Amino acid sequence: MIDLLINFDNEEDKKKLFSIMKVLKGEHAVAIKKKRAQRSGMQNRYYWSVVIAYISEETGFTKEEAHQIMGRMFLKYVKTVPDGTEEVFVRSTTSLNTLEMTEYIESIRTFALSELGTYIPTPMKSSTKNSNKPKRIVTPRVERTRNGGTETPSQHIGKIRSALRNLSRWWKPFAMALKAAAVTQHIGKRRRVFYLCAECDRLHDRKEVEVNHKIPTGSLKSYEDLPGFCERLFVEDITLLEVLCKECHKEETARQREERSAKSI
Repeated sequence: MIDLLINFDNEEDKKKLFSIMKVLKGEHAVAIKKKRAQRSGMQNRYYWSVVIAYISEETGFTKEEAHQIMGRMFLKYVKTVPDGTEEVFVRSTTSLNTLEMTEYIESIRTFALSELGTYIPTPMKSSTKNSNKPKRIVTPRVERTRNGGTETPSQHIGKIRSALRNLSRWWKPFAMALKAAAVTQHIGKRRRVFYLCAECDRLHDRKEVEVNHKIPTGSLKSYEDLPGFCERLFVEDITLLEVLCKECHKEETARQREERSAKSI
């Protein structure tokens, strides 16, 4: 296999490509794709010093743990292994280009705002014109008063919220809602199950859909919020749940956030 980086604006590069093609014999599969820049150092610094730092502070996980959790949430993909089963893998952030890294960070910021009630600031431009180093964001230190003085109140509530959301994944009505949206199709000799998005009305693979609460679960910022949060999270009536593709779910979450912001004004 030959991997080449060709600049088609450069005549010497094109001559190199043509010279290789002249000596090839038989059938070959040739793929040409536009080169995209890998994630930038500035993106990586912002990701670790701001994005992951906020997630870590809010949930109580270490930065490395928060990094791994976010990766499993937004960078996972499924591949069929030699024995015919499907395995879930997680892309490394080092393999992302600048566009993919931007989309990944935006997914985390949206999740933090909608699920954790935390706004993660956008990258701040340096006051020095030619400097790529972002300004350091200084947040006031919060006293650790929970769990034997090891957690801040926000971290303590964040762990409870995360535990409840993880538990909800095994909630039977969620599986029932997915089953109701399932559509079986036969492609050749294979039997495939797809899921119908309630918003765009298109079929998607399982990894591309999520169960959405028609009545938002709301925020959980204190013990006083627990009864209402649990009641809305663990709904029994599957008519209050719907299956949406990730893109439609993202748009619905943004719409609900705008509604909450409008009500708070």
